[in-house]
Amino acid sequence: MQGSRGTTSKGWKLALAIGAGFAITGWFTVTPAHAEDSKFIEMNTLSEQQLSARVAEVLADPTTFTAGDLIVKYKPGTDATQIANKHAASVSKKNANLRLGKLKVNNAALKQTYMDLVRDPEVEYVQPNYKYSLSATSNDPNYSAQWSLPRMHVPEAWGYSKGDSSMVIAVVDSGVRTDHPDLAASLLPGINTITNDSNVNDDNGHGTHVSGIAAGIIDNGVGISGVAGKAKILPIKAMNASGQGYDIDIAEGITWAADHGAKVINLSLGSPSFSQTTQDAINYAWSKGILIVAAAGNSNSAAAFYPAAGDHVLSVMATDENNARASFSNYGTTVDIAAPGTSIYATTYDGGYGYKQGTSMASPNVAGVAALVWNYRPTLTNAQLEKVLESSTIDLGAAGKDTTFGYGLINAYTAMTAVVDTTPIGLTVTGVTPNPFNPLGTNTSTISYSIAEPGNVTLKILDSNNNVVKTVLNNVAVTTGTKTGAWDGKNSAGQIVAEGVYSYVLSATDAWGNNSTPLTGTIKVDRTAPVLSAASITPSVFVPTGSNTAAINYTLSENAKVTVGIYNSSNALVKAITTNAQQNAGANSVLWDGKTAAGVIANDGNYTYKITVTDYVNLSGVAASGAISIDRFKPELTKVTDTPDPFKVTGLTNSTISYTLSEDANVSVKIYNSTGSVVRTLQNALLPYGVKSVVWNGKNDAGALVDDGTYTYKINATDRNNNVAPEVTGTITTDKTLPVITSSTTTLPIAPGTGTATLSYTLSENAKVTSGIYNSAGALVKALDSNIAKTAGTIALTWDGKNTAGVFVPDGVYTLKINAVDAVGWTATPVSVTITAETGAAKFTAVTATPNPFKVTGTANATIAYTLSENATLTLKLYDANGTLVRTLVNAVATTFGPKSVLWNGKNDAGALVADGVYTYKLNATDSAGNVSSEATGTITTDKTAPTVTPSGTPVTFKPGTSTASIAYTLSESAKVTIAVYNSAGALVKTLATNIANLAGSNSVVWDGKNASNLFVAAGTYTVKITATDALGWISTPVSFTITAQ
Repeated sequence: MQGSRGTTSKGWKLALAIGAGFAITGWFTVTPAHAEDSKFIEMNTLSEQQLSARVAEVLADPTTFTAGDLIVKYKPGTDATQIANKHAASVSKKNANLRLGKLKVNNAALKQTYMDLVRDPEVEYVQPNYKYSLSATSNDPNYSAQWSLPRMHVPEAWGYSKGDSSMVIAVVDSGVRTDHPDLAASLLPGINTITNDSNVNDDNGHGTHVSGIAAGIIDNGVGISGVAGKAKILPIKAMNASGQGYDIDIAEGITWAADHGAKVINLSLGSPSFSQTTQDAINYAWSKGILIVAAAGNSNSAAAFYPAAGDHVLSVMATDENNARASFSNYGTTVDIAAPGTSIYATTYDGGYGYKQGTSMASPNVAGVAALVWNYRPTLTNAQLEKVLESSTIDLGAAGKDTTFGYGLINAYTAMTAVVDTTPIGLTVTGVTPNPFNPLGTNTSTISYSIAEPGNVTLKILDSNNNVVKTVLNNVAVTTGTKTGAWDGKNSAGQIVAEGVYSYVLSATDAWGNNSTPLTGTIKVDRTAPVLSAASITPSVFVPTGSNTAAINYTLSENAKVTVGIYNSSNALVKAITTNAQQNAGANSVLWDGKTAAGVIANDGNYTYKITVTDYVNLSGVAASGAISIDRFKPELTKVTDTPDPFKVTGLTNSTISYTLSEDANVSVKIYNSTGSVVRTLQNALLPYGVKSVVWNGKNDAGALVDDGTYTYKINATDRNNNVAPEVTGTITTDKTLPVITSSTTTLPIAPGTGTATLSYTLSENAKVTSGIYNSAGALVKALDSNIAKTAGTIALTWDGKNTAGVFVPDGVYTLKINAVDAVGWTATPVSVTITAETGAAKFTAVTATPNPFKVTGTANATIAYTLSENATLTLKLYDANGTLVRTLVNAVATTFGPKSVLWNGKNDAGALVADGVYTYKLNATDSAGNVSSEATGTITTDKTAPTVTPSGTPVTFKPGTSTASIAYTLSESAKVTIAVYNSAGALVKTLATNIANLAGSNSVVWDGKNASNLFVAAGTYTVKITATDALGWISTPVSFTITAQ
């Protein structure tokens, strides 16, 4: 049937079958899982979980398709190889005309690959490579041979013409017996789409029988006569020996036939399930002017059978010798025409003849008649030919087309001369409403039209570039009368279109393929509310006199209804100037005379004009408003404050100056220093009346922080009628400096119970002071001041040595901590003073001597360090190992408490360097109370002598490789020794020791006679050199002696 059929089961699972007169009962089918009104379900709109379930359903029965095969239709701009490469697949077959590819994938990953292909934006659809099966019913040959020809009035049609070889019938089937005497001379070179070669030999028999029915050679004196016995046969083998075939092979066969001269294609095959792959191939053939004829199926069912039930296919049911529906034949709304299909006598693949029955036999009867008529009437289009065949039938059932026989039994004779309707179908647009149209997603704009006869209607919406936005009606069958097409304002992707002017194109095609003149018109889509812009009022400060006016100006983006009103400060309407006035797009203006609705001049004050706008699809624009003042008085500045004051200036903090303005005015706020110069302009702008504030961050106009001090701010205001307010002033004190605490000392002694510790410190500015005594663990012992306000200057602080409980603290080291916070929160750097509490004799701690040992040179010093617990008289003396006084370093010298140190240059009291040895230093102290400290002692080891090296046996000769040389020496003290061997030229041969620690006394090393490269040296005299360095860095005089190597 031409064009779109009604809704049928067009699922996304697919298998194909061939109905024919074979002995096998029934045919292979796969029931579709869903009945959809689309040729291909857009599964890429599903969730991942839904998609997984749907794909699992598609692949549930692996016997219905080829394992590891998937058919994809790719979108323009790509190809099957690119798709395969993205999905770890390979291409085993392509059909460029249909943009199809058969992909080989890992069968273990078949489901996931299927899902990935569904989601691939470059894939139009994907399906398994479903199997086709050959099958038929059979009967005894108890009827006269070829009874079907006179039943179809073929002999009478031959009276007009038996056709000629210019007509080509393609038989997509199991092939043909190429040497059959009733077929061979009519065969054209064909194709085997299974093996992709030219071997079309029939190894099943079905295709040979179908070919003989349609175009067995006539007038050759042998066998049978085909309906179009002079036509050529284009054999296409797409089914294998067992009667199985696959989508991709069938589709390729159809497109190959379309590209190789076929005028009629016979498809004695089918399935209850819709295949988009096969339908695409049929659409391609139809677009090339080819008529496609297919068997309606042998299930004795009214269910749709594909491809016969699809678009652009003439669906053929089977009748018997009594013109009744054959018991096996399908029927229903998708059947178009009837033809004999029982006991059909035709060629067989064994080279002979035989009977078969089925819609597979009825279909080539119609294909043959179509070829015969078309040969006689070559100017017919495929659509006209289809209608000629349908309109010239013998009506067997209810009048007109019925669900048993379709249009009726085919009549070749009347079809040869049937009248062709060439009158374009009458079509008139009667209205479009609403227009303009504001699509909301739920409403529509309806195009009403009148059609003069039944036909298929297409309604498309185009944008301003003539691109199709949406097809509202796509070849939809309608009856005569007034009809409508409703556009929801969306594009084909389901998105509401942008605002603009769109075109509709309405066209219709009748059953004969006659097209109406396309009717066009426009629909304005208005999704945007009108835009109100450039609203203003002149003058904005208005002194109404009763005869003057203020103009309210604005611009409209489109024609609209406008309302303008004047409102007071309480938002009450003072006067309505316009109400829903229709105004054109562009600049507009209305006038206010300054009066209220009662006709009296409005009081002084601030007013607001408000403008609202609504367009003709009831979209409201954003309202506009503005201010207008009626002003007779000078402005006032009241309620002036500044805070904080004083102001802590950091650059990040602010002091806020607040005030109340009685009316709209130009306001300036400026900061002045003590000399009256402007430091900072904070505000200089036209402001509306009300409570106002401005902040100052403590910076001048150059962006620098101002110095500490008191600054004056001045506020001035002038209204729009140049009335000047009295100036208002105030002061702000700034502070950007931390308070500074300066202590008179960093250490203090105290003898708790007998004295106090007194400290004076200086405070740089008034501040609150906190001070306290802390022990060595950091715990507070006693708080002296706690956030006490102090005046800048010198402050005395005394501690009596008691803790918070009033008890004298034990001896030890304590810390006095002082801190201060000024009025704005700046915190001083804390000051700490160490206080040592000592109640007995002075004590020595941390007594050390360094360096030790001490390298005595006369210029270097050793330092004796100690810490004295209190002020005392100090003596420090040095004694030798015999207890004899060597040096008095400090002799009864008054010394303050704390860490101290004394230097000793290694000399005795006579000024001579002391001898090497260990010396004892002794520290003694007596405090002011006469308490004598415990003596502190320590030792210092002095060293002023370099070590000496004495060879203790000089080897005379040795033989390298046979004996070794022993090098013996004596050290005067422990030291690090370096020993090296040199040749007679003075070059280093080998280093035997480098800074090796040796004890005082006898030592030795062995030389094996090898050099640094571990090779034995040549015979000759060698020199050994030895040096030693002691712990203080004194270096010995090098010692050398010779060794003879033989």
